[in-house]
Amino acid sequence: MNITITARRITVRDTLREKIETKLSKFDRYFGTDTTAKVVLSSEKDRHTMEITLVYKDLIFRVQQTDESMLAALDACMDILERKIRKHKTKLQKRLKDDRFAQAFFPEEEKEYDVVKRKSFTVRPITVDEAILQMEMLGHSFFLFEDAESGELSVVYKRGDGKYGQLIPER
Repeated sequence: MNITITARRITVRDTLREKIETKLSKFDRYFGTDTTAKVVLSSEKDRHTMEITLVYKDLIFRVQQTDESMLAALDACMDILERKIRKHKTKLQKRLKDDRFAQAFFPEEEKEYDVVKRKSFTVRPITVDEAILQMEMLGHSFFLFEDAESGELSVVYKRGDGKYGQLIPER
């Protein structure tokens, strides 16, 4: 696994770097050595944030945790990553088509997703600001629209920190 550690407003000690590399190396049994892990560490006052992104081919697993210590944030991130991988185990098995997941132990049962409601709506060209306003008026956490400037479909969403983000698909 290729691990890249980036630090923002913090100095990464060798012991923390080794712990991160050791804990992330356990995911080699699922994905192999051609996986990329990007770890971003940041610190503000007494809050330490760790963001881990695992990329294997076209699969992306991302988790972010904030805690009072960097080691506690690392443990929380590892638990969440493990749960995400277990949750998507059958999808991963079909995509990866190798026996790494058959060799790993997963106590959870397969879960089928049941779509209980479908909606259709008209997509019209509007600006990003109008899309955010529409999203807020509807009380949704995201909104799909056609960008008036580019003519492409786009999504605006409300982030965990209260700010807004935009998803623009690449073709």
